[in-house]
Amino acid sequence: MKLANLASPHLRFKRVFIGASPLNVEVFRAVAEHDTFRHDVREIIWDESRYETPSDRDHRYDGDWDIFDQGSDHSSDEGGDEDSPWIKRPRGVPFWFPNLKRVILTPAAHAMLFNPLYSTPAIRALPDGFVYPLPRGWPTPLHGEEFDGWYWNEKIVKTSPLGHPTETYMEVKDKWRGFRHVVRVLAQSTSTGVTELIFDGNLISTGLPCAIFNAPEFGVEAVEYENLVAVIKKPGFTTLKLNLMMDDQEYNGYGAFRNGRLKKALEAASDLRYFTLETDEEDNPDDPWRAQSSTADHFIPLRSIFPIETWKNLSHFGLSRFLVKQKDLLDFLAALPQTLLSVELSFLWFLKDSGDYRELLFGIRDTLDWRRRATRPRLLIRDEGEFQALPGRAVWLDDDLDEFLYGDGENPYVLPSLLPHFLSFGAHAPEGLLPSLSVGYGFGKHKDEFEPRFERPYVSVAELQRMGILET
Repeated sequence: MKLANLASPHLRFKRVFIGASPLNVEVFRAVAEHDTFRHDVREIIWDESRYETPSDRDHRYDGDWDIFDQGSDHSSDEGGDEDSPWIKRPRGVPFWFPNLKRVILTPAAHAMLFNPLYSTPAIRALPDGFVYPLPRGWPTPLHGEEFDGWYWNEKIVKTSPLGHPTETYMEVKDKWRGFRHVVRVLAQSTSTGVTELIFDGNLISTGLPCAIFNAPEFGVEAVEYENLVAVIKKPGFTTLKLNLMMDDQEYNGYGAFRNGRLKKALEAASDLRYFTLETDEEDNPDDPWRAQSSTADHFIPLRSIFPIETWKNLSHFGLSRFLVKQKDLLDFLAALPQTLLSVELSFLWFLKDSGDYRELLFGIRDTLDWRRRATRPRLLIRDEGEFQALPGRAVWLDDDLDEFLYGDGENPYVLPSLLPHFLSFGAHAPEGLLPSLSVGYGFGKHKDEFEPRFERPYVSVAELQRMGILET
């Protein structure tokens, strides 16, 4: 029996979840107060999703939304129960989980129906086949719609058409309450072990508001910005993934990127090894039909945002849904350190007459020294391809890019061909409808981030039918 006990596997909890669900909180508390389980936790996922029509409030869990803050300089005491395990020992995330390394904040835990991004206790408890409205956490405004995040660092009050106050700027900030709590707790001197901070949201067209990086109005403190800087400047901090909502940036000259505050924040992360910036842009901001709404120059030089001189040990750089110039991007890639192991350049747009994916790949192969490096960087490109894109679904190019960059493979981006429905326009085809460069059939794989089992060759519909993958 003793030998059997020694050989039996030890139950471990490497990951715990926190969020608005009472069940998530129950499990979080149970692990946090267990003297063995809590030491195994390496990762916390904060589920920011909320149901649009919440059920009646359960007063047993009043205050549990702030459990992440317990033990922090800003948290309140929990009453005077001397027998409570929370009183007997130090409280708060740094004390409960001394080996914690990573915090992920996401509004997309539920992802797509039946295909959650994270299987939280609350999601696992749902009946099989249960159909429900997918909860979301952060605002997702339509293009041109007024966006709450505009007012992040402005001391304003939203008003009704009649001028009556409807929402304070702190109520606006509380729509990203998880972000505010996370950076506040991790900024404290006691939170020294967390080295990875990941903000998700891009997959469901949302993220953190760019206005976080705006200069604050007089009398308003940029608390969240300062806390974020305090987190990423800590020695040993290695990983940052930012998902930003571009909101009103095209109408104000991309001030959040041009004012230097984003670069200043990133300069603090001198030990950074993994960095990714993704935005929620769905259309090329330089498209002619959008240019009339703004006279601002949409292009932002990459080195004016990213302090690569500071990132001497960077091993991964990722950029997604951003407007670039081919030459500027090539110059930027050439300046990345020799420690570079991987690069992602997904869903990029190129300024008019300033390059495209096909020529970019030729430039990487022929002008950069990646071939001669001891460890050749891996390149990943995700592209919507020619199919109707669903959230999380794209054409993934990686092995084919390796073959092209370092072997004898062909360029996956083929020259456009004149399709029959374009010919009908003749010489008067609208610029936005001209055939564009695209991934050639036979290159890459069609994948879905929400559904790992979905993987198929990127070929025509007719070929998918011939292969028996699609029904005729």
